[in-house]
This record gives sequence, C-alpha cells and structure tokens, in this order.
Amino acid sequence: MSTFVTVGNDKKPFTRLLQAVTELAPRLPAPVIVQHGHTPFADARCQPFAFLGMDEFERQLREASLLITHAGAGSILGAIQARKVPIVVPRRAGMHEHVNDHQIELAAQLETTGRIVVVQDVAMLAQAVDAAMEKQARLNTDKTDAGAALIAAVAGVLQNYAKEIR
Repeated sequence: MSTFVTVGNDKKPFTRLLQAVTELAPRLPAPVIVQHGHTPFADARCQPFAFLGMDEFERQLREASLLITHAGAGSILGAIQARKVPIVVPRRAGMHEHVNDHQIELAAQLETTGRIVVVQDVAMLAQAVDAAMEKQARLNTDKTDAGAALIAAVAGVLQNYAKEIR
C-alpha cells in the first residue's frame, strides 16, 4: 500500500495541498510519495521528489493505493488509465496557484462521471480519502472498463477549452 501525491509541473507553488497532505500523512497508506514540483516541500513522514521520470511517474500511478493530484488533465488521464479513483484538488488562480481556473472547470466536468473525487477545500481532504478508498474498492471488483467514457469526457472538455482560448 502507498499514497502518491502529485502537484504537476506548474511553476506556481501548490503549498495549500502539500500542507494538507502533511497534516494527513499519519493516516494515509504508507509510504507517502510526494512529487512536489516547484513547490518547496519536506516532511519526514513523506518521500519527496521534485520531479519523477515518466516511467517512474506511471509506476507510482499504477502501484499506489491512493492518488492525490492537482486537476491536470495528464495526471487525471494517467490515473484513470491505471484504473484508479484519484482525489483531485484543482489549483486556483485566486490563490496564485495557476494562471486561470481551468482546473476547477475540468474537475467539475469530470466529477459528474463518478470516477474522481474532487476537493475544493483542503479541509475536506480526510473525508475525500475515505470516499476515494471506498470507490477504489468498488472499482477493483468491477471488471467493466468505465475508463474509456471518462477519457472521452476529458478529451471533450479539453477540445472545448481549446476552442474557447483561440
């Protein structure tokens, strides 16, 4: 069992999420592996990495019992392809975590599929852990592939977003 946390590679810090992970670390599946990107991070209860190579990143997605991620399309797609139910915490422009709020929009669209657990307020992260672990247990016993529909939904949201910014 393990927890994999990723904040992506945006240069803006995502301290809000990493502080919440630090507080929850004792109750998360261990080891807690944190890909913290450009956000300074250190905690003795976690294994921090600024960045991971793609092979190692994908291995962590596959092997983790629990995934906590920013709302980056690539991270969410990787989680779904690995048959995981990720906890998704969107970066917010108003908190200087991103340049705009596209992650909030993406997370809201994908939440309707039931394959991700969205956390807008990190104070709710503990409850999200319980919800994600419960959904993951159900997904592990479900042999159908609902991931294809979610991947199509992500592609649709990204195509619409690309049209809007042109």
